[in-house]
Amino acid sequence: LSIEGVLFSRMFSTGTRTGRALSGILLSFPALPRYKSILTDSQVHQPFSSLALLLKKRNYSSTLLYAGDTKYDNINQFFTLQGFDEVRGREFFSTNVFSTKYGVADEYLYEGAKKIIEKSQQPYFLTLLNVSNHQPYQFPYHSDTENIYSDKELNKKQKTFKYADWALGHFMDWYLDRKDHQNTIIVIVGDHG
Repeated sequence: LSIEGVLFSRMFSTGTRTGRALSGILLSFPALPRYKSILTDSQVHQPFSSLALLLKKRNYSSTLLYAGDTKYDNINQFFTLQGFDEVRGREFFSTNVFSTKYGVADEYLYEGAKKIIEKSQQPYFLTLLNVSNHQPYQFPYHSDTENIYSDKELNKKQKTFKYADWALGHFMDWYLDRKDHQNTIIVIVGDHG
């Protein structure tokens, strides 16, 4: 992806937590040296200028799909207020898919994203938030991931990152085969923006 796209190799994180990164990326709201993230601070419970609201003016639908529970960090309520048409989380996925306490494995997040994309009837803005790169660093074992499990040179955390890369790669292969990929901007950032 970095060869075919644009890679920024000298970026600074927008915060030290996921919530601060989300507000930085999706609202251009910097992480301020304060106790609370704006996602959970009731004193700033108001709509801001967000990508979802800006794109809504141009007839885009918007969905935030999170692999975990959208009650975490007030994600559901906050991003609905920021103009997202849908904020979906753990309840969106089958109960029998591999998950940890943080949410479903990345491959299932991307399968959910495929369903949303295939149903879209208008331009869309889709934000995905995965959780596989968090402790306990576990991912599903099956024929496609067997080679990651058997790599003796990697520790548990490194294997999980390799899994996350594998899952993203499979999603991107699928998406790049679609005819609308030429009209798409895909931005990939790390957990803390």
